Amino acid sequence: MVNGVLFLELKKAFDAVDHKILLKKLEFYGFEGISLHWFQSYPADRQQVCCVNSVVSCTRTISSTVPQVSILGPLLFLIYVNDVPKCLGYGTARLFADDTKLTFTICRSLPVLQNKMSKDLNEIAAWLNVNKLTVNLLKTDFMLIGSRQRIATLDSSIELSLSNKDVRQVESTKCLGVNIDKNLTWEGHLQSVKQVCSNLRIVKKVKP
Repeated sequence: MVNGVLFLELKKAFDAVDHKILLKKLEFYGFEGISLHWFQSYPADRQQVCCVNSVVSCTRTISSTVPQVSILGPLLFLIYVNDVPKCLGYGTARLFADDTKLTFTICRSLPVLQNKMSKDLNEIAAWLNVNKLTVNLLKTDFMLIGSRQRIATLDSSIELSLSNKDVRQVESTKCLGVNIDKNLTWEGHLQSVKQVCSNLRIVKKVKP
């Protein structure tokens, strides 16, 4: 059995939240009247300028973004992407803020797994296009996960692409601060923790 995981990274996810689309989703989830009007006024009339070498640009009205450092910002972003799982036909979406993973479990052959992952990747791309979000292909990759014995017996691999660009296959990656490898061992993560501990010992020595 082989499992597949797609690790999706979005470009400036919080900055790309479209206000009109967000309001339509809030209305769909039951917000109306005064509460909907309040959310409409929350991101409205926000402006920004850019200053480079003491030269200030013209003021521009912001039509998209939710404040990431605010309390409401992450919550509104979660509401914005909450319908991602509905566009998938095979995988399971696991969402944590702007960190999105698609997992495909228990596939007996690589062609079947590639077919499932490719179709859902295309569905995700269509959803992102409609919701005015963009994948950062430089930070998006996928992994095949299985036992050492099963991975060793694979005589081929799979190829995935998005927007005519190949999605990179990796053997390990960092997910929410934890190093994950294709055999689901803790070796990589333990090595990184040991390195941190080693650095802390150096700090302790120079503390005086």
